[in-house]
Amino acid sequence: AVSAVLNEIGALSVPQIMVWNKIDLTAASPAIERDDCGNISAVRLSAHSGAGLSLLRDALAEVAIRQHDLPAAAA
Repeated sequence: AVSAVLNEIGALSVPQIMVWNKIDLTAASPAIERDDCGNISAVRLSAHSGAGLSLLRDALAEVAIRQHDLPAAAA
């Protein structure tokens, strides 16, 4: 459903990170997941407990740096 809306508004090519929230209700640990090419594909976190929020910030910064070809120190 999300992809269909992004496609409809012409934003399907914008980098996306899947965020899995509520890990505090499961046995999952906070983590950044990467695809076979090493690109961030998902972040697991709990907004309730705050676990993994720093990972989300790190993931967003990494994607922004890669998207804009900025040196890591500029982030």
